[in-house]
Amino acid sequence: MKTKIVKLLPIIVLALIVIGVITGCQSQVTPEISCSIEVISPGYHEALDGGNGTYEIKWIFTGPSNKKGDIILVGYSQEDEKIGEMLIDSNVPLSNESYTWGPNLLNPILQYFGTGENWPWWFEIEIQAENCSCSAEFFSIYW
Repeated sequence: MKTKIVKLLPIIVLALIVIGVITGCQSQVTPEISCSIEVISPGYHEALDGGNGTYEIKWIFTGPSNKKGDIILVGYSQEDEKIGEMLIDSNVPLSNESYTWGPNLLNPILQYFGTGENWPWWFEIEIQAENCSCSAEFFSIYW
């Protein structure tokens, strides 16, 4: 009986080592806390005067207080097809729930989208952050 235990002992020790290695090597992944952003200003079909000062972009944010994101202007055709996007600012603290855009917000938009045929029919403010959903409304910009 004693010899059977002595023969099984290396197998048991090996099995415990393998189990320890397997469980010890598994990564301890902390799931990313998701968040949501709802852009409330500019609002649905609002028209911004691009040549006049500044504009305050506002949103409602749910998520961790240290989360940051990029504010992007997205241009759409009359058929609601995305025709381009322009970075307004990056690494913005989302818990602030507002961003002052400008002054002179029109010049960079004209440089990026051009005029005439290239000018988007609608715009949308999109706030991009990892593991965040964002909703926004179409608006227009005139000068």
